[in-house]
Amino acid sequence: MRGVFSIVVLIVAWLQPVPALPLKIDVPATLAWVDTKLTVSKGQRLIFKAEGVIAWGRGPGETAGPQGSATKPGKLGKGGLIGRVGYYGKPFPIGASVEPMAMPKSGALFLGINDFILRDNHGTFVVTIDAATR
Repeated sequence: MRGVFSIVVLIVAWLQPVPALPLKIDVPATLAWVDTKLTVSKGQRLIFKAEGVIAWGRGPGETAGPQGSATKPGKLGKGGLIGRVGYYGKPFPIGASVEPMAMPKSGALFLGINDFILRDNHGTFVVTIDAATR
């Protein structure tokens, strides 16, 4: 019986629709990671366009746009938009860049917030993901 159950689960997973690009995803600041439902390939180039402001704490000034707050040149600040490929993949900065970004490996694409204390966060980034054309 166990084998039949595995086959049924596999068929149901296979029948799930694959999102088409461009894809718009909400990334709430209260969640560690949001599954985009996209499976990417290593080297695949995507463009991320993020909008919105989140609060990564309760204090004044503890807000951020996609690039994060208190950003040093070339660095992503606290509360900024990050990505990860695979459940245990290494997080990478996305921020406010609209330049094509090569995926570091193949697997499921997740988006999140550069913050590890989520209980005091609020707000949402709205992220549009599209394929790079060049």
